[in-house]
Amino acid sequence: MEAGYAFALQTGWNRDPGFGRPFRRIMLGWLESIDPSLAAALISAVVSVAVAVMTVLLAPTLKYGLDSRLESRKLDLHYRSEQRKALREHIARHKGRILETAADLNDRLANFVRLADAKDWLVLEGRYPGGSYSRTFAQRLISHWCVIQQFTDSAIYVDATVATKGDLAFLKILRLNIGIWTDASLFEGLPYDPARATEHFFQGQLSDMVTSLLASADGDGDMTLGELRRAFTAALDDEPETYRSIFMFLDGLQPGRLKYQRLLAAHLMLMITLNDFGYDHQRTAPERMRRVVDLLDPLIRRNFVLLLREAHVEEQTEVKALLAMLALPGDK
Repeated sequence: MEAGYAFALQTGWNRDPGFGRPFRRIMLGWLESIDPSLAAALISAVVSVAVAVMTVLLAPTLKYGLDSRLESRKLDLHYRSEQRKALREHIARHKGRILETAADLNDRLANFVRLADAKDWLVLEGRYPGGSYSRTFAQRLISHWCVIQQFTDSAIYVDATVATKGDLAFLKILRLNIGIWTDASLFEGLPYDPARATEHFFQGQLSDMVTSLLASADGDGDMTLGELRRAFTAALDDEPETYRSIFMFLDGLQPGRLKYQRLLAAHLMLMITLNDFGYDHQRTAPERMRRVVDLLDPLIRRNFVLLLREAHVEEQTEVKALLAMLALPGDK
């Protein structure tokens, strides 16, 4: 009786209402009639055979599923590795020129902010492109934009979504180096019309100037700072109207203007770019950064903080330091 009951429990016969009752009674009766040890052996054999059959039938399917997942994972890891390598090589190719133009522009902005007389050198009163100071100022601006644009254009076929944390931060910081000149939200809450590019550049406007210079230079993406300087000088002589918006921005760049506030924010962006990714001799001391921060309007400081946070770069060491400087009493 115990053997028959055990067999019924293991096979489920006693629970399946659809199983033929006469057959079930015959099997249970037969098991009860034979020696219990023999019945137990038979039950064990039946269970073993059933397990073996299921293993033979299911093993190929399970193996195929496991192999497919492993192969898919292998391909994914290979793809990520190759894309990260490609991005790393791409950054290595362009990083030197990006840092060079950033340092060149940063030096000009530092001198302009520090020297009181420099403000008078940009009183152009519509006479564009002006003299040597305004021309070289514009050249440093557009050279920096150009090398960033060249980097971005040639990186279009590299998947940056799988970039390492450090490389992704570099890409985000570069975008901010352009966006700080074009994002009208820096003046949010202030009396400024973002539909008129008087204190900022339209994105398309900036892009058109960069594209025009690169096309006129017929560069291969590896132009040196000197080559960019000569290309801009030639392009300015041939097509001065193409670059008029740069000189309109520089014209009358005084501390009382919103565009001067934008220039200060751009100056700080260059500082943290060079501090985070540049060489030791390109770094700016914290006290110098603090002096520039103190020149910013309180509302623009808050807007600048929002720009940095929206770009998701607040975990960068230098960005953290800048955010701490930008914070006003009572800010979280």
